[in-house]
Order: sequence, then structure tokens, then C-alpha cells
Amino acid sequence: MRQLATRHSRLYPLLRGIMFARYPALLAAPFAARCSLLPLRIRMSWLSRLLGGKSDGSLKPQRLDYLNEALALERQGDFEAALTSYRLALRDHPNDPRILQNMAIAFSRTGRLEEAVRTYRRALELDPQLSGAHYGLAFLLLKRGDAADAASHLRAFLDAPPSGAEADRWVRHARQTLEELKNAPVERPSQPES
Repeated sequence: MRQLATRHSRLYPLLRGIMFARYPALLAAPFAARCSLLPLRIRMSWLSRLLGGKSDGSLKPQRLDYLNEALALERQGDFEAALTSYRLALRDHPNDPRILQNMAIAFSRTGRLEEAVRTYRRALELDPQLSGAHYGLAFLLLKRGDAADAASHLRAFLDAPPSGAEADRWVRHARQTLEELKNAPVERPSQPES
């Protein structure tokens, strides 16, 4: 509180000087009359700005691009902060499957595999053709031991694979994993001994 009073006591002479320079008739008038001599717009705008209110309206607040911020944080390795930014981006765009997919990747990298699975599934509800979500979900399901469901997601990924030089690597990996799943012996539950 003391700091606020000090700041205002330093600003008052400056503001008073500016106002008297703009409106010289204020010098001769008593205080109550001074306020009425100022145009209402001036009376309200400078006081409002002084107290942290609106300015003249020419400056519009800009919305942050939380998705790009989250991607940058991921590149820096700060996955917890990236998740916070993804949540904020999701608040602005609740049905954006790209945000959900990137969130699931960040959950995976922080070891929250169940949350990653739920997030991938939510992204696939919104866009069943989202190949990256099928790929990520397939490998998370493999970690959980759900080979049948993982194979179906790998097939969905390979039905509409992404294109590009880097995507070829993921496609090869998915094909190889699917082939390994086909050739793997089927584990049957052991019979209890009688």
C-alpha cells in the first residue's frame, strides 16, 4: 500500500502539469469547478488509465496462440508447461483433434499413459481418420498388452498413412510391427491344474 501511495504521489504533479498545460482555465478555477471544466471523456479516460482501466480503445488485446506456444515448449523439452498450454488451447478450441493429439503425445512423454490413451481416443472420436492418433494409440495399447486393439489401430494408420520423407519411417515401423503381431504366437490362458 505504501508503495502505491509513493507511486501516485510522484505521478500527481506530472499529471497535474499535463492537465493544466492542456486546459489553462483549470489553474484559476477552484477544485470542484476544475473537474467540471474538463470534458467528461477526458475526466474519465485519464483516471481510468491511471487506475488500470481501459485506454482509448485503439489497442485491442491479442489472444495468445497457445497451440504454437505448447509446440515450442515441447521442442524445449518442457512437457508439463506444454500440457498447460495445450489445455488453454483446448479451452479456446474444444473440438480440435490436433490439439488433443499433441496433448496425448505430451502425456506419453511425461509417463501418463492412461491419460494419453484417453486423449487419443477423444481425438479419434472427433476425427476417425487422424492417422497420427491411430499410430500413437496403437503403440500405447501394445505397451498395455492389448495386441488385438493395437493391430486394428495400426491397420487404420496404414489405410490412410501420412505422406512425406519422415512419414515413410513411421509407415515402415507400423508395417513391421503389424507383421510381428501377425507372426507372434497366440498366448492362451493357462489351464488351472486339477
